Amino acid sequence: MSDKLDWRERHVVLFRHRTVEETVDQEHYELSTELGRLATDYPDSESFLEQLILRKDFKEACRFLCYNLHHRAAEWWGYRCVVNLLDEIKKAPAKVRDISEIGKPKPFVIPEWAKEAPLAGDNTDYFAEIQNSIAKLKSDVQSLFDEDVLEFMGEVKGIFDEEQRKLYGMSLDELLQKAMNVYQGDDSPSRVDPNSPIFKAESDLKSQVEAVRTQTIETIKSVLPPKDEKKQIARKASALDAVYRYVVSPDDDNASVCLDIGNLLPDEPEGLLSLCAFWSYGNLAPGKNVVKTPAGMFANGLNGLLLMCALKEGGVLTPKQRYEQYYNLGYAVASGADNWGESVEMSEIPHDAEPKPSTISRQEIKKQPERPIGRFRG
Repeated sequence: MSDKLDWRERHVVLFRHRTVEETVDQEHYELSTELGRLATDYPDSESFLEQLILRKDFKEACRFLCYNLHHRAAEWWGYRCVVNLLDEIKKAPAKVRDISEIGKPKPFVIPEWAKEAPLAGDNTDYFAEIQNSIAKLKSDVQSLFDEDVLEFMGEVKGIFDEEQRKLYGMSLDELLQKAMNVYQGDDSPSRVDPNSPIFKAESDLKSQVEAVRTQTIETIKSVLPPKDEKKQIARKASALDAVYRYVVSPDDDNASVCLDIGNLLPDEPEGLLSLCAFWSYGNLAPGKNVVKTPAGMFANGLNGLLLMCALKEGGVLTPKQRYEQYYNLGYAVASGADNWGESVEMSEIPHDAEPKPSTISRQEIKKQPERPIGRFRG
């Protein structure tokens, strides 16, 4: 199967409803104001989908497929998307974040663009250059005038310096020297006092915040159940096995297994995919009296599954890129270019490309506490 199939190459053959209006009425597909206008101009389902792709709105195109594809084919599409996500995440696994990192203060780092340009050379050399320049200027002045003139200039400078002290408390020479001393780190009242009460209060506040954060983390850890990674991996593998068996042979028993394993991990793509398989069966009480699945329940679940996959941490694609990839997979299914027939014929199961972990048995699944099914709202 080609990774990308242009809509012009094949026609959709697995739509349940010929028009958008039928999809809205019978599957509860919701249209925004803008999509409503688009559906008015292009009422045919395939033309409507075509316009979404021309707009590169792959997310909405995927949502429309969720509501309009035949359920068994749509479940195969969801299975394809989950396997695609798992293959992508293997290339760049998500970083595991420990709960102790919650609220942990991060060091303040000034970005490069905000840093001041450093002074050319060492500070000591910089001030030595200033002092040498002043000394050279004085030497040049003394060489140009005789002693009487220099004495007169000294008297004038003395009078000027005295007036400066009366007005500002220091002469220009003294001001320059003080500025140089402060910049070089000279201890003086104008420097920031590291023992200031402000800094002490800041340190005390940080200590109090960290103490509260640490206590909160300990409380959360004490009430959360310990993670059993091996069991979780086994459940995910079992969910994919159950979904594949159901798609190949959708009967009461296989649908029930999907419900049981899906209820064990509904917050993971594999688990939600398994629940979607059960909802796609059309009967919420397999093996008993028929309880028809509410219209739109399966589509809501599948739409939520694609959103979960698009936002899953790790991998190398953005959510937008993932939606485009999921649409390509969906159109291949909708046009009949991809289905489970070849997989069954060749005995090649997509999620078994690599050796898989041990799965859990049906008896172990049944021992787990069952969660209420509820209606998934995508």
